[in-house]
Amino acid sequence: MKILLVQAIPRKTGYTAKMLSHFKEGLAKTDSVVKEIDLLNCHIKPCMGCYRCWSTTPGRCVIRDDMDQLLEQFLESDIIFLATPMYHYNMNCEMLKFFERTLPFSEYGFNNSPLGLMRNSIRYPERWKNKKLGLLTCGAFKEEENFSAIIRTFNLIANGMNLGTCGILIRPESYLLRFKPAKPKTITIIEKAFERAGYELGTKGYIEKETMEKAKTPIVSTSEIYINYAKIYWEYVEEAYKEGIHDENIIAERVTKDPVILMKELNSYIDPEATAKVKAIIYFHFTDRDLKFIIKIDRGKSELIRDQEPEKFDLKVETDSKTWGDVFLRDIHPRDALMQKKIVLKGDKYLFTNLDKYFPPPSD
Repeated sequence: MKILLVQAIPRKTGYTAKMLSHFKEGLAKTDSVVKEIDLLNCHIKPCMGCYRCWSTTPGRCVIRDDMDQLLEQFLESDIIFLATPMYHYNMNCEMLKFFERTLPFSEYGFNNSPLGLMRNSIRYPERWKNKKLGLLTCGAFKEEENFSAIIRTFNLIANGMNLGTCGILIRPESYLLRFKPAKPKTITIIEKAFERAGYELGTKGYIEKETMEKAKTPIVSTSEIYINYAKIYWEYVEEAYKEGIHDENIIAERVTKDPVILMKELNSYIDPEATAKVKAIIYFHFTDRDLKFIIKIDRGKSELIRDQEPEKFDLKVETDSKTWGDVFLRDIHPRDALMQKKIVLKGDKYLFTNLDKYFPPPSD
Protein backbone atom coordinates (compact mmCIF):
# COMPACT_ATOMS: atom_id res chain seq x y z
CA MET A 1 0.00 0.00 0.00
CA LYS A 2 1.34 3.43 -0.99
CA ILE A 3 0.50 6.28 1.35
CA LEU A 4 1.16 9.94 0.62
CA LEU A 5 1.30 11.98 3.82
CA VAL A 6 0.58 15.62 2.99
CA GLN A 7 1.11 18.07 5.84
CA ALA A 8 0.59 21.82 6.01
CA ILE A 9 1.71 22.65 9.55
CA PRO A 10 3.36 26.05 10.02
CA ARG A 11 4.18 25.54 13.72
CA LYS A 12 6.42 22.50 13.99
CA THR A 13 6.14 22.42 17.79
CA GLY A 14 2.37 22.84 17.75
CA TYR A 15 -0.44 20.48 18.58
CA THR A 16 -1.11 19.17 15.05
CA ALA A 17 2.58 18.38 14.66
CA LYS A 18 2.56 16.62 18.04
CA MET A 19 -0.40 14.41 17.14
CA LEU A 20 1.00 13.73 13.68
CA SER A 21 4.23 12.46 15.27
CA HIS A 22 2.24 9.86 17.24
CA PHE A 23 0.33 8.92 14.08
CA LYS A 24 3.62 8.43 12.20
CA GLU A 25 4.95 6.20 14.99
CA GLY A 26 2.12 3.78 14.32
CA LEU A 27 2.46 4.08 10.56
CA ALA A 28 6.18 3.30 10.80
CA LYS A 29 5.35 -0.10 12.31
CA THR A 30 3.64 -1.22 9.08
CA ASP A 31 4.91 -2.38 5.70
CA SER A 32 3.21 0.41 3.79
CA VAL A 33 5.37 2.61 1.57
CA VAL A 34 5.05 6.15 2.92
CA LYS A 35 6.06 9.36 1.18
CA GLU A 36 5.84 12.67 3.00
CA ILE A 37 5.18 16.12 1.60
CA ASP A 38 5.52 19.28 3.65
CA LEU A 39 3.60 21.96 1.77
CA LEU A 40 5.36 24.67 3.77
CA ASN A 41 8.59 23.65 2.02
CA CYS A 42 7.01 23.58 -1.45
CA HIS A 43 6.73 26.36 -3.99
CA ILE A 44 3.09 26.31 -5.06
CA LYS A 45 1.41 29.20 -6.81
CA PRO A 46 -2.36 29.66 -6.58
CA CYS A 47 -4.66 28.37 -9.31
CA MET A 48 -5.46 31.08 -11.89
CA GLY A 49 -8.78 29.55 -12.94
CA CYS A 50 -7.70 29.67 -16.60
CA TYR A 51 -8.86 26.09 -17.36
CA ARG A 52 -5.95 25.55 -19.76
CA CYS A 53 -5.44 22.21 -18.02
CA TRP A 54 -8.77 21.26 -19.64
CA SER A 55 -8.22 22.85 -23.03
CA THR A 56 -4.78 23.97 -24.19
CA THR A 57 -2.74 21.34 -22.28
CA PRO A 58 -5.27 18.69 -21.11
CA GLY A 59 -4.22 17.19 -17.79
CA ARG A 60 -1.27 19.54 -17.39
CA CYS A 61 -1.23 22.86 -15.55
CA VAL A 62 0.45 25.76 -17.34
CA ILE A 63 2.10 26.86 -14.07
CA ARG A 64 5.56 25.37 -13.58
CA ASP A 65 6.28 24.81 -9.90
CA ASP A 66 6.46 21.99 -7.35
CA MET A 67 2.90 20.86 -8.12
CA ASP A 68 4.21 19.05 -11.22
CA GLN A 69 5.90 16.50 -8.96
CA LEU A 70 3.17 16.52 -6.30
CA LEU A 71 0.42 15.71 -8.80
CA GLU A 72 2.37 12.68 -9.99
CA GLN A 73 2.90 11.50 -6.40
CA PHE A 74 -0.85 11.94 -5.82
CA LEU A 75 -1.58 9.71 -8.82
CA GLU A 76 0.87 7.04 -7.67
CA SER A 77 -0.61 6.77 -4.16
CA ASP A 78 -3.40 4.55 -2.84
CA ILE A 79 -4.08 6.82 0.14
CA ILE A 80 -3.57 10.55 0.48
CA PHE A 81 -3.59 11.47 4.17
CA LEU A 82 -3.78 15.12 5.15
CA ALA A 83 -2.52 16.84 8.30
CA THR A 84 -3.53 20.46 8.85
CA PRO A 85 -4.35 22.59 11.86
CA MET A 86 -7.83 24.07 11.90
CA TYR A 87 -7.43 27.74 11.05
CA HIS A 88 -10.56 29.88 11.19
CA TYR A 89 -12.77 26.75 11.20
CA ASN A 90 -11.22 25.15 8.11
CA MET A 91 -8.08 23.73 6.51
CA ASN A 92 -5.31 26.27 6.35
CA CYS A 93 -4.56 28.16 3.14
CA GLU A 94 -1.60 25.98 2.11
CA MET A 95 -3.74 22.84 2.11
CA LEU A 96 -6.61 24.53 0.28
CA LYS A 97 -4.20 25.92 -2.33
CA PHE A 98 -2.83 22.41 -2.85
CA PHE A 99 -6.29 21.08 -3.66
CA GLU A 100 -7.10 24.02 -5.94
CA ARG A 101 -4.13 22.96 -8.04
CA THR A 102 -5.46 19.40 -8.47
CA LEU A 103 -7.87 20.66 -11.14
CA PRO A 104 -5.86 18.89 -13.91
CA PHE A 105 -7.16 15.59 -12.48
CA SER A 106 -10.64 16.62 -13.63
CA GLU A 107 -12.03 17.25 -17.10
CA TYR A 108 -15.05 19.06 -18.47
CA GLY A 109 -18.34 17.24 -18.28
CA PHE A 110 -20.48 16.51 -15.27
CA ASN A 111 -21.83 13.46 -13.48
CA ASN A 112 -23.62 12.87 -10.21
CA SER A 113 -21.82 11.48 -7.19
CA PRO A 114 -23.30 8.76 -4.92
CA LEU A 115 -24.43 11.65 -2.72
CA GLY A 116 -26.42 13.05 -5.62
CA LEU A 117 -24.13 16.08 -6.00
CA MET A 118 -22.82 17.31 -9.34
CA ARG A 119 -19.10 16.87 -9.96
CA ASN A 120 -16.60 16.83 -12.82
CA SER A 121 -15.38 13.66 -14.44
CA ILE A 122 -11.99 12.24 -13.42
CA ARG A 123 -9.40 12.35 -16.20
CA TYR A 124 -7.52 9.21 -15.16
CA PRO A 125 -10.11 6.63 -14.01
CA GLU A 126 -7.66 3.76 -14.52
CA ARG A 127 -5.28 5.33 -11.98
CA TRP A 128 -8.05 6.37 -9.62
CA LYS A 129 -9.52 3.04 -8.58
CA ASN A 130 -9.89 2.62 -4.78
CA LYS A 131 -7.94 5.81 -4.07
CA LYS A 132 -8.79 7.21 -0.61
CA LEU A 133 -8.44 10.41 1.38
CA GLY A 134 -7.89 10.86 5.15
CA LEU A 135 -7.54 13.78 7.55
CA LEU A 136 -5.84 14.69 10.84
CA THR A 137 -6.56 18.07 12.39
CA CYS A 138 -6.33 19.83 15.75
CA GLY A 139 -8.16 22.91 16.99
CA ALA A 140 -8.49 24.97 20.12
CA PHE A 141 -12.22 24.66 20.69
CA LYS A 142 -13.75 22.04 22.97
CA GLU A 143 -16.98 21.42 21.04
CA GLU A 144 -16.78 18.95 18.17
CA GLU A 145 -19.32 21.05 16.25
CA ASN A 146 -16.63 23.69 15.70
CA PHE A 147 -14.93 21.22 13.37
CA SER A 148 -18.01 20.87 11.16
CA ALA A 149 -16.69 23.19 8.42
CA ILE A 150 -13.34 21.44 8.02
CA ILE A 151 -15.02 18.03 8.05
CA ARG A 152 -17.60 19.23 5.52
CA THR A 153 -14.83 20.60 3.28
CA PHE A 154 -12.91 17.34 3.51
CA ASN A 155 -15.98 15.27 2.62
CA LEU A 156 -16.91 17.57 -0.28
CA ILE A 157 -13.38 17.33 -1.68
CA ALA A 158 -13.41 13.54 -1.39
CA ASN A 159 -16.87 13.30 -2.95
CA GLY A 160 -16.09 15.80 -5.71
CA MET A 161 -12.82 14.08 -6.63
CA ASN A 162 -14.39 10.61 -6.53
CA LEU A 163 -12.17 9.56 -3.63
CA GLY A 164 -13.09 7.17 -0.86
CA THR A 165 -12.39 8.15 2.74
CA CYS A 166 -10.23 6.22 5.20
CA GLY A 167 -10.76 8.16 8.42
CA ILE A 168 -10.90 11.54 10.11
CA LEU A 169 -8.89 12.25 13.26
CA ILE A 170 -9.91 15.42 15.08
CA ARG A 171 -8.40 16.68 18.33
CA PRO A 172 -10.41 19.32 20.17
CA GLU A 173 -9.11 21.08 23.34
CA SER A 174 -5.66 21.31 21.82
CA TYR A 175 -4.33 23.68 24.52
CA LEU A 176 -4.75 20.96 27.11
CA LEU A 177 -2.34 18.60 25.35
CA ARG A 178 0.33 20.64 27.15
CA PHE A 179 -1.07 19.50 30.50
CA LYS A 180 -0.02 15.85 30.30
CA PRO A 181 1.73 15.87 33.72
CA ALA A 182 -1.61 16.88 35.28
CA LYS A 183 -3.74 14.58 33.08
CA PRO A 184 -1.38 11.69 32.25
CA LYS A 185 -3.96 8.92 31.91
CA THR A 186 -6.35 10.76 29.58
CA ILE A 187 -3.70 12.28 27.35
CA THR A 188 -1.88 8.95 27.09
CA ILE A 189 -5.14 7.38 25.84
CA ILE A 190 -5.33 10.11 23.19
CA GLU A 191 -1.69 9.74 22.11
CA LYS A 192 -2.02 5.97 21.84
CA ALA A 193 -5.20 6.41 19.77
CA PHE A 194 -3.32 8.52 17.24
CA GLU A 195 -0.51 5.97 17.14
CA ARG A 196 -3.06 3.18 16.72
CA ALA A 197 -4.71 5.13 13.90
CA GLY A 198 -1.42 5.23 11.99
CA TYR A 199 -0.95 1.52 12.45
CA GLU A 200 -4.49 0.73 11.31
CA LEU A 201 -4.14 2.92 8.24
CA GLY A 202 -0.89 1.22 7.28
CA THR A 203 -2.24 -2.31 7.78
CA LYS A 204 -5.95 -2.09 6.95
CA GLY A 205 -6.14 0.94 4.71
CA TYR A 206 -8.59 2.68 7.03
CA ILE A 207 -8.95 3.83 10.65
CA GLU A 208 -11.42 2.05 12.92
CA LYS A 209 -14.35 4.09 14.24
CA GLU A 210 -13.45 3.21 17.84
CA THR A 211 -9.95 4.60 17.33
CA MET A 212 -11.31 7.84 15.87
CA GLU A 213 -13.57 8.20 18.93
CA LYS A 214 -10.67 7.66 21.34
CA ALA A 215 -8.62 10.28 19.49
CA LYS A 216 -11.17 12.92 20.47
CA THR A 217 -11.56 11.80 24.10
CA PRO A 218 -12.44 14.85 26.25
CA ILE A 219 -9.61 15.98 28.51
CA VAL A 220 -11.84 17.99 30.85
CA SER A 221 -15.53 17.50 31.57
CA THR A 222 -17.00 20.96 31.03
CA SER A 223 -16.49 24.05 28.89
CA GLU A 224 -16.13 26.11 32.06
CA ILE A 225 -13.09 24.13 33.19
CA TYR A 226 -11.61 24.29 29.70
CA ILE A 227 -12.06 28.06 29.49
CA ASN A 228 -10.37 28.50 32.88
CA TYR A 229 -7.43 26.30 31.87
CA ALA A 230 -7.06 28.07 28.52
CA LYS A 231 -7.08 31.43 30.29
CA ILE A 232 -4.30 30.26 32.60
CA TYR A 233 -2.34 29.02 29.58
CA TRP A 234 -2.52 32.37 27.80
CA GLU A 235 -1.61 34.28 30.95
CA TYR A 236 1.62 32.29 31.10
CA VAL A 237 2.24 32.82 27.38
CA GLU A 238 1.86 36.59 27.75
CA GLU A 239 4.09 36.61 30.82
CA ALA A 240 6.77 34.57 29.05
CA TYR A 241 6.70 36.76 25.94
CA LYS A 242 7.18 39.86 28.09
CA GLU A 243 10.28 38.17 29.51
CA GLY A 244 11.52 37.45 25.99
CA ILE A 245 10.84 33.72 26.36
CA HIS A 246 9.35 32.01 23.30
CA ASP A 247 10.38 28.42 24.03
CA GLU A 248 7.11 26.47 24.16
CA ASN A 249 8.62 23.80 26.40
CA ILE A 250 9.45 26.38 29.07
CA ILE A 251 5.95 27.84 28.82
CA ALA A 252 4.41 24.36 29.00
CA GLU A 253 6.38 23.56 32.16
CA ARG A 254 5.12 26.73 33.83
CA VAL A 255 1.54 25.98 32.83
CA THR A 256 1.58 22.40 34.08
CA LYS A 257 2.81 23.57 37.49
CA ASP A 258 0.14 26.20 37.96
CA PRO A 259 -1.44 25.71 41.43
CA VAL A 260 -4.98 26.44 40.21
CA ILE A 261 -4.77 23.61 37.70
CA LEU A 262 -2.99 21.24 40.07
CA MET A 263 -5.47 21.79 42.90
CA LYS A 264 -8.44 21.18 40.59
CA GLU A 265 -6.82 17.99 39.36
CA LEU A 266 -5.91 16.87 42.90
CA ASN A 267 -9.52 17.28 44.00
CA SER A 268 -10.71 15.22 41.02
CA TYR A 269 -8.48 12.28 42.05
CA ILE A 270 -10.51 11.53 45.22
CA ASP A 271 -10.65 7.82 46.05
CA PRO A 272 -14.11 7.11 47.54
CA GLU A 273 -12.98 3.88 49.19
CA ALA A 274 -9.81 5.26 50.76
CA THR A 275 -11.71 8.27 52.13
CA ALA A 276 -14.91 6.42 53.07
CA LYS A 277 -14.33 7.08 56.78
CA VAL A 278 -12.42 10.34 56.46
CA LYS A 279 -13.86 13.74 57.33
CA ALA A 280 -11.33 16.55 57.26
CA ILE A 281 -10.60 20.09 56.12
CA ILE A 282 -7.21 20.65 54.47
CA TYR A 283 -6.17 24.24 53.91
CA PHE A 284 -3.53 25.08 51.28
CA HIS A 285 -1.81 28.46 51.18
CA PHE A 286 0.58 29.28 48.32
CA THR A 287 2.52 32.14 49.83
CA ASP A 288 4.26 33.44 46.68
CA ARG A 289 0.93 34.21 45.00
CA ASP A 290 -1.26 34.42 48.11
CA LEU A 291 -3.56 31.75 46.70
CA LYS A 292 -5.82 29.93 49.17
CA PHE A 293 -7.61 26.62 48.65
CA ILE A 294 -9.71 24.44 50.93
CA ILE A 295 -10.30 20.76 50.25
CA LYS A 296 -13.18 19.35 52.28
CA ILE A 297 -13.13 15.57 52.52
CA ASP A 298 -16.44 14.12 53.64
CA ARG A 299 -16.69 10.33 53.64
CA GLY A 300 -15.79 9.47 50.07
CA LYS A 301 -16.43 12.89 48.55
CA SER A 302 -14.39 16.05 48.26
CA GLU A 303 -15.06 19.71 47.54
CA LEU A 304 -12.56 22.33 46.41
CA ILE A 305 -13.10 25.92 47.58
CA ARG A 306 -10.89 28.74 46.30
CA ASP A 307 -9.97 32.11 47.77
CA GLN A 308 -11.25 31.37 51.25
CA GLU A 309 -9.54 30.88 54.59
CA PRO A 310 -11.34 28.41 56.88
CA GLU A 311 -12.21 29.25 60.46
CA LYS A 312 -10.96 25.80 61.45
CA PHE A 313 -8.82 23.24 59.67
CA ASP A 314 -7.44 19.80 60.38
CA LEU A 315 -4.30 20.44 58.34
CA LYS A 316 -2.70 23.53 56.87
CA VAL A 317 -0.17 23.15 54.04
CA GLU A 318 1.92 26.26 53.47
CA THR A 319 4.27 26.34 50.49
CA ASP A 320 5.07 28.18 47.28
CA SER A 321 3.54 27.29 43.92
CA LYS A 322 6.79 26.02 42.36
CA THR A 323 7.51 23.63 45.22
CA TRP A 324 3.97 22.27 45.11
CA GLY A 325 4.24 21.80 41.37
CA ASP A 326 7.51 19.89 41.82
CA VAL A 327 5.93 17.68 44.51
CA PHE A 328 2.73 17.11 42.54
CA LEU A 329 4.63 16.14 39.39
CA ARG A 330 7.12 13.98 41.31
CA ASP A 331 10.12 16.19 40.56
CA ILE A 332 10.86 16.34 44.30
CA HIS A 333 9.91 13.98 47.14
CA PRO A 334 7.54 15.50 49.74
CA ARG A 335 9.92 14.38 52.49
CA ASP A 336 12.75 16.43 50.97
CA ALA A 337 10.51 19.47 50.61
CA LEU A 338 9.55 19.16 54.29
CA MET A 339 13.16 18.76 55.42
CA GLN A 340 14.15 21.84 53.41
CA LYS A 341 11.20 23.68 54.95
CA LYS A 342 9.79 24.41 51.52
CA ILE A 343 6.56 22.93 52.87
CA VAL A 344 5.35 23.81 56.36
CA LEU A 345 2.58 21.76 57.99
CA LYS A 346 0.28 22.73 60.83
CA GLY A 347 -2.18 20.27 62.32
CA ASP A 348 -2.68 16.59 61.56
CA LYS A 349 0.41 15.60 59.57
CA TYR A 350 -1.08 12.13 59.08
CA LEU A 351 -3.45 13.66 56.53
CA PHE A 352 -0.51 14.94 54.49
CA THR A 353 1.21 11.56 54.67
CA ASN A 354 -1.91 9.96 53.24
CA LEU A 355 -2.62 12.45 50.45
CA ASP A 356 -1.43 9.97 47.81
CA LYS A 357 -3.76 7.38 49.31
CA TYR A 358 -6.76 9.71 49.45
CA PHE A 359 -6.04 11.31 46.06
CA PRO A 360 -4.09 8.71 44.05
CA PRO A 361 -2.71 10.29 40.87
CA PRO A 362 -3.68 8.61 37.60
CA SER A 363 -0.85 6.64 36.07
CA ASP A 364 0.15 6.33 32.45
